[in-house]
Amino acid sequence: MFASPATLVKMVRHFGVGTVLRSMRGSSRTGGSADGASAYPAVQNLLLAARALGLGAVLTTQFVLVPGEFEAVLGIPSTFTLAAVVPVGWPTGKFGPVKRPDPAAVVRWDRWTD
Repeated sequence: MFASPATLVKMVRHFGVGTVLRSMRGSSRTGGSADGASAYPAVQNLLLAARALGLGAVLTTQFVLVPGEFEAVLGIPSTFTLAAVVPVGWPTGKFGPVKRPDPAAVVRWDRWTD
């Protein structure tokens, strides 16, 4: 990859350091939110199903801070991209109905207002 320093800075700002470095190494893996775009709807369904069964679950993406470590532990080949980690388990403590704010408190129409 031959790019000017200014182009590299723009690429890092847009794609992230990891993606640019993988690209420079010639890896076929990409990075960023597009990697998980098709996985996130499935994760949402998993979260809803877990909740319906009384299980606690959460979407996490902290694995991006330690590139390759989760993949190594899970045996994921380098040709695949990890999009999300979803811990699922029986919760301890209070795990009652979800409390939601009144929509008027969080929805805005056409512009931001207080």
